Amino acid sequence: MTKKLSEYRYELKYAIDPIAFSSFLHVLHLHPAGFKTTYPDRRVNNVYFDNLHFQSCQENLSGISNRTKIRYRWYGDFENFTDGKLEFKIKNNALGCKEYLELENPNSVPELAKEVNEKLKRSDLFPSLINSYNRSYYIDNSNKFRLTVDHDVSYWLPNNFRNIDTPIFIDEKQIIEIKFDQENHKLFNAIASHFPFRLTKHSKYVNGILNLVY
Repeated sequence: MTKKLSEYRYELKYAIDPIAFSSFLHVLHLHPAGFKTTYPDRRVNNVYFDNLHFQSCQENLSGISNRTKIRYRWYGDFENFTDGKLEFKIKNNALGCKEYLELENPNSVPELAKEVNEKLKRSDLFPSLINSYNRSYYIDNSNKFRLTVDHDVSYWLPNNFRNIDTPIFIDEKQIIEIKFDQENHKLFNAIASHFPFRLTKHSKYVNGILNLVY
């Protein structure tokens, strides 16, 4: 049985080129909402699962409003692989929530794939992509708006997992995500008005698949 990690909330993104990132940091540090670091930076790692038709990727590209992405996530070094959880990122238009499932400490990607299919009573899921990135965490003075900055987003195909020193693809963009509860939606315009950037649709999973598979 899955457990909830979060309620439905808004998850809005900016994808910023490196040349503009210093401008973003300047704006962030001067923002009247008083964004401050809320958690030490850490490395985020994911193994994504899809079927042979890449249904999860195709649903995102087709703009399907209600969809679920499956990934195994752990933090820190790659050696911490056994410490992860299976996450279900559920999207409903701009709203998203997460559920998770505890696994039995898989020691390898093949073990992980076997357990995922067994737990979900499926046989069609396979590890389709691996990525890893550094994440910084911020929160505003009201504690209503959380902001994360992801950079050094590196990608591997699962059969390259052991060759972790040489990613197949590195995305130079910095991915900024602002997360807030539904009841604070009307306050978001005041937050966004100080960021001179355009909100965009961005999926690390889709970006990796488009660059490594298609």
